[in-house]
Amino acid sequence: MPVGFSSAARNLFLLGSTGSVASNFFKQVDESSNSLGTWIPKSIIYNDSDEKYILGGWNKDSNTKDHGWISKRDYDAETDPANPTTTEEWSVGSQYTVPNGGSVRFNSVKLDSNGKVIVAGEFNSGTGNIPLVARYSTTGVLDWQATSNHAGRVNDITSDDNNNYYVCGTDDLGEAFIEKYDTDGNPIWGKAISTGSGNADTILESIGVNDRGHVVAGGTLDATNPHRGYLIKVDTDSGEVLWDKTFYRSYDADGTFGYNAPVRIWELYVDSRDQIYVTGTYGSPERQWIAKLTPEGNIIWQKGTTNTTNVMDGIGITPMGI
Repeated sequence: MPVGFSSAARNLFLLGSTGSVASNFFKQVDESSNSLGTWIPKSIIYNDSDEKYILGGWNKDSNTKDHGWISKRDYDAETDPANPTTTEEWSVGSQYTVPNGGSVRFNSVKLDSNGKVIVAGEFNSGTGNIPLVARYSTTGVLDWQATSNHAGRVNDITSDDNNNYYVCGTDDLGEAFIEKYDTDGNPIWGKAISTGSGNADTILESIGVNDRGHVVAGGTLDATNPHRGYLIKVDTDSGEVLWDKTFYRSYDADGTFGYNAPVRIWELYVDSRDQIYVTGTYGSPERQWIAKLTPEGNIIWQKGTTNTTNVMDGIGITPMGI
């Protein structure tokens, strides 16, 4: 039986890239003989129904063009604990024709309630980014692909119990957007997020929804220097903004960063009670922080690391999930 998220070995779910080898969890996924170059995993999902794993991201060819990549695998750490094995069930690369031989990136790969693989990403043909939303069957066959009216990239995707899909991203002008698609990939609504800050990039990195239709997205607002964490909640039926919040640290307990340390939100989750969990970074080098909020966006509690000198020699650390 594969190692699960709740096991003692949950730290093995860290993903990384060492050139042609996708590590650490699937350290045996060695693609060094492949003609493609660096492999950059962005997502890992455990499928409870068949105890398999979905990995996704992109890789680069010899011309430095990006190619979206998804692989479904098992993982056996019990038969021979000293030599865990992994077997690939299927894999897919970019199945899209991009003008001028451009690039495709898969920025987020997740599963919907039917076990189908949903993808958020971007095309780039050399003239700008084009958002990409796609769904694959449980066997890795492309069901459909869609794009939006916003020229930019889609950073994250999620789905509700009715298999409506919600994405967040940022256009090429630095304005964030949230969009909703139906189960067949047809757009239902799109919402450009204007903060009224003027010439300020708003980046939405993560989006979450629960079975009660609460849709929340989070990221970064650079309306002021330094950047501030940004959180927004929209109506699931219309995309109307219900509220938005900014987060900043006026000081650190140990005084390391002084006044107004930069804050970023990287990942979030909405639970069945509509409570919101966010994780992100603050300061420089970046420290991690995590917070629990009410459905109205008010902080219930928050925690942050106070010292990174004993972790990675003080190098900033970015959370990859929650």
